[in-house]
Amino acid sequence: MSRLDTLHQITRISEDNCKGCKQRAEIIREHGHIHFYVDRHCTKVCPIGAELKRLGTQLEGGRKG
Repeated sequence: MSRLDTLHQITRISEDNCKGCKQRAEIIREHGHIHFYVDRHCTKVCPIGAELKRLGTQLEGGRKG
């Protein structure tokens, strides 16, 4: 998969799942937009977040420089 395809996939998954996530909205309501709390839930608990993290790791692996 190309880097651009991966970016499109990340965007699609995020828009389809994360924007309407009730758990994410609840965390933001409780803690504000403190990235730590949202990130902890999304990468450790949520399977969608785990997939996004995996795709992000693919992007990092393809970096040059």
